[in-house]
Amino acid sequence: MTVNATAGRHQPSSASDPLPARRWLIVVEATNEDPVPVVESTVSHAIEAATWCQGQRRYDPPVGQVESGPGPSDLLIDMITAGPGPVTLPPTGSDDDAVVLIGSGCRLEERALAAMVNLIIGNPRIDLIYGDSILESSDGTRPELRPGYSPDRLAGQSYLGGVMAVRRRLWDVVVDRRSAEPVALTGHRRVMALSRAARAVAHIPRPLYRHSATGTEPPRRPQPVTADESSVSVIIPTNGTRRRVRGRDVCLVHQAVASIIDRRGRAGGSSPAPELVVVTTPGIGDTVVAELRQLVAAHGDDRIANLRIVHDDRPFNFSNACNRGAVMAGGDVLVFLNDDTEIIAADWLHRLVAWTSDPTIGAVGARLYYEDGTIQHNGLWTRGGHPAHRYEGREADDRGHLGSLTVAQNCLAVTGACLAVRAELFHQVGGFSPVFPSSYNDVDLCLKLLDHGYRTVIDPAIELFHFEASSRDPSISGEEMAVLHDRWRSVLNHDPFDNPNFDAPGSEELPLPIVDDLAVLHDHEVERPPVRVWPLESLVMA
Repeated sequence: MTVNATAGRHQPSSASDPLPARRWLIVVEATNEDPVPVVESTVSHAIEAATWCQGQRRYDPPVGQVESGPGPSDLLIDMITAGPGPVTLPPTGSDDDAVVLIGSGCRLEERALAAMVNLIIGNPRIDLIYGDSILESSDGTRPELRPGYSPDRLAGQSYLGGVMAVRRRLWDVVVDRRSAEPVALTGHRRVMALSRAARAVAHIPRPLYRHSATGTEPPRRPQPVTADESSVSVIIPTNGTRRRVRGRDVCLVHQAVASIIDRRGRAGGSSPAPELVVVTTPGIGDTVVAELRQLVAAHGDDRIANLRIVHDDRPFNFSNACNRGAVMAGGDVLVFLNDDTEIIAADWLHRLVAWTSDPTIGAVGARLYYEDGTIQHNGLWTRGGHPAHRYEGREADDRGHLGSLTVAQNCLAVTGACLAVRAELFHQVGGFSPVFPSSYNDVDLCLKLLDHGYRTVIDPAIELFHFEASSRDPSISGEEMAVLHDRWRSVLNHDPFDNPNFDAPGSEELPLPIVDDLAVLHDHEVERPPVRVWPLESLVMA
């Protein structure tokens, strides 16, 4: 229904007052128990400065709140209430027309509509806008700071929240108004369909609304698309290091390979048996190699398809060693694995291959744990221009802000300690860059893939132990950092998958004061994703 908000309060302007060119519809999800005044109050902050024109509100966005926007008396607003199910909207006629979806119990902040209006009108490619929110509870209020647009996270978690603006032409194309099946106004299925069809998705990193319910649907870990029959090569550089792990003296590469064999057996043959390509460095003993061959031979071809030992006599350079292994590998999918790792999840290889079978995905990473079971890696982000491990040192059962540790999602990069990529893409971008002999070679590879249009995914269901720094010098050289910044300063300063209100290294729990920046974080039609063209100036990727 259309709420009659004029009774007893305002009178329409003269009928000769011309209608503006733009018309926005505010659709409020309401229950039968919600009286009209309650529904009206949902948008009262947004339209209290409006005047009336022919029975509708004429809205002038507050001057000075956003740099550019519609002129005075440029916008009409209709407010409509809707329950689950079909939503029939009156026709509009301008490309700048939009539908603002407000989920049940959400109340717009005062400046929210101005921000969405100006972003839609000023940027013709933006079709969908979402933002942050404020959760009100008995414990007080706290911000819910959402990440940049992550299509692979959205597939598993409806994290965009309860308020969004949708350009009208996108709504008309996507929303099936003939269906009688109940669909929540901002429900997962509808939001997925809208986001996939949008030309550009924008995130406003400041609260657009308040609410008292949870801001996201319960996180879940969907199985990725079914893995095809791609052949797999697992590439392990090693110098045969020994160390104590869980009180035992072990050869790290033997332990890593043994865990591959063991988990392969537990997985029940759900994916093709991998080829192992072990790249040895100068000085490795013959005994290490001989015992490795015996370990693999003892388990036959049902778990390991082939073992290649590749000798590299050059001084150790992690990038060179991985590239040499990739040249010798025969698999369609390359999995780079440190020798100081131990597989936990039985289906680890199946999930890695499944993600790489998506043609839009480049690198795929895993969750890694320290020996004590705390988190070492769940994707990489940048804080202050420096790559950092997300949630490093947190407990294994930590859910993260808005459940971010419980669902697969896109991130800037993943560690090379366990990284999968299709062989053709790896060679297309030139593999690992040898100018990074020990650090940041993985970040550089992921950014090269992103620069070519391929997303990086971190899947927390793929779990490994990582006894870090056992097989190489853990120090980071200033030269490697300088080269990384020279190549990728733009994206390192503005991580497209982060929220700019977070600034504590490795944490999503210590937000800074809310900022007023607007940031477009994804554009579906650009050939190159937002790597070096982060839209600080123009807002829109081109």
